[in-house]
Amino acid sequence: MKDLDKIIFDNQLNKINDNIFLTNYQIDTLNKFAVPYQKCQNMSELIYMLEDYDDEELEEVKILLSDFYYYNYTKK
Repeated sequence: MKDLDKIIFDNQLNKINDNIFLTNYQIDTLNKFAVPYQKCQNMSELIYMLEDYDDEELEEVKILLSDFYYYNYTKK
């Protein structure tokens, strides 16, 4: 049950501002690398900011954010 609780906690969405929603896992990872995500106005700005970092964990976060952005903000 502990593992399930951790999975649920890690994937809980948090509203950073009107245009950015991040999971607890993404927030923890961004904080770990001191990425100033709070200064970003929208998801695309945050994704662009992550281009400057060279780390596998941040690359995973960037991919997750890119997918979220595509499925929630692009017109299909």
